[in-house]
Amino acid sequence: QRYRQLVEEFVALYGRSPQYVVRAPGRVNLIGEHIDYAEFGVLPVALNRDIIVACSGSSDDSAATSSLDDTAMVQVASTQSMLYPADRFTVRSFDASGRRCAVEIDATQHQWSNYVKCGIRGVIERARATAIRGMSMLVDGTVPPGTGLSSSSALVVASAVATMAVHGWHFSRSELATTCMHAERYVGTNGGGMDQTCSLFAEKDHALFIRFKPALSAAPTPLPPGSAMVIVNSLVLSEKATNADHQFNMRVLETRLAARILARALGLLAPSSDDSDASTDEAALVGACTLRSVAQAWLARNGYADGGTACEDADALGRVLALTGELARVYLAGYPVAVDRLKLRDRARHVYSEAARVCRFRRICIEAADRDASAEQQHASKLLLGRLMNESHASCRDDYECSCPELDLLTEICRKHNAYGARLTGAGWGG
Repeated sequence: QRYRQLVEEFVALYGRSPQYVVRAPGRVNLIGEHIDYAEFGVLPVALNRDIIVACSGSSDDSAATSSLDDTAMVQVASTQSMLYPADRFTVRSFDASGRRCAVEIDATQHQWSNYVKCGIRGVIERARATAIRGMSMLVDGTVPPGTGLSSSSALVVASAVATMAVHGWHFSRSELATTCMHAERYVGTNGGGMDQTCSLFAEKDHALFIRFKPALSAAPTPLPPGSAMVIVNSLVLSEKATNADHQFNMRVLETRLAARILARALGLLAPSSDDSDASTDEAALVGACTLRSVAQAWLARNGYADGGTACEDADALGRVLALTGELARVYLAGYPVAVDRLKLRDRARHVYSEAARVCRFRRICIEAADRDASAEQQHASKLLLGRLMNESHASCRDDYECSCPELDLLTEICRKHNAYGARLTGAGWGG
C-alpha cells in the first residue's frame, strides 16, 4: 500500500509514472560506536524502517547532455512536504579538470535535499559521466530523523541508487558504499562508512560485521537466538551535521591527532614526516595515520605476523590499549594549553577498547548461535553481551563524551527493568 501510494503521488506531482522505486534501510549499531572512521570493525544491523524513492529520468531526450558544459535539472520532493519542502537544482556532467563539481552543495545550509545532492554527485563523479539526464524524484521515509538510526545515510544511498538506475550505470555494492561514504561528507560531516555499507549489504535476521581494512567487507553475523533488541528514543534530536564543528568532527580530529602523537611516541614515525630516511612503512603511516594503522604497525613490530589480522583480535587490542598512557606523557609535555579541550588519551582509549568489545561481541554471537547450546549457556551468552553493551555506553559517556543526561537515564531505566545491557547508538548527543 505504501509503495502504491508513493507511485500515485508521483503521478499526481509530475504527470507521469516513475521508472523505478528504490529502497535503502536505516540501521541500528549494536556495538562499535565512533570507530568506523578510525578504520576498526563495527557491528550494525539494518532496520525495517527505510527511505524509498520513486524516480524517473527526464522524458525529454534533449535533457541528456553530451558535453562538459551541458547541464540538467533535478526535481526532488517529499511526501511530507510541510516538513521537507521541494527543491530544484542543476546537475552537471563530470569535469575531469576539477574546476567545477557535478552538484553544488552548501554545507552551511542544513537542508534535507543536501543528502539527495550528495548521492547524485557521488555517483556522477564515480561514473565520470560526460552525459547525464534530468530527474524527478519523490521521497518517503519511515526512519525517524535525528535519532541516530541513519536516516541521512539511507537518503544518500537511495538517491545514489536512483541516479544509477535512471542512467543505467552499474557499480558493485562495495564501490557504491565507498562512493556514498565519501559523498556524504559534502554536507560537512567527516564520517566513516558504517551506515552506507550496512544499508547496502544488510541481510535479514543478521547483524553485519563490517571491516574497512585491508578492503571493505561485510560478514553476516547471527543475532543471539531468543533475544530482543529494543530501540528507545530519548526525544533529544541528534543533529550530526548541524553540530558537526564542535561535536562529531571534533572527535574525528581528536582521534587523528591521537594517532599521530601515539605513533610518534612509540617510534613508529620518523622525527619529521619530511625525513628522507623515513621507511616506506613510516611514509604510509604518515599518509593515513589512524588509530587502527598505529595499532597494526605496533603489533606487526612486536611479534604478530599480521598486524592487520591482530587488529580484529580482542586480546591483541588489549595490549594496544595499555599504550595510550604514552599519549598523556607526550601530549601533556608538548601541548598543555589545549588539554582541557582535546582529550586525546580518552578518545584513543575509547576507540581501542570499543574495537576490542566489537570483536568479543561478535565472537559471542557466533558461539551463541550453536543450536546445541543449553538454556544456561544461552543465558550466560546474553549476560556477556549485556556487559559489553554496558561497558560501551560507559566508554561513550566518560571517554568519548558523546552521551547526554537523557540517554544515561534511559540506559539506567532499561537495566533496572532487567535488560541484559543498554547503550546509546549512533553518533550520540541525543537520539
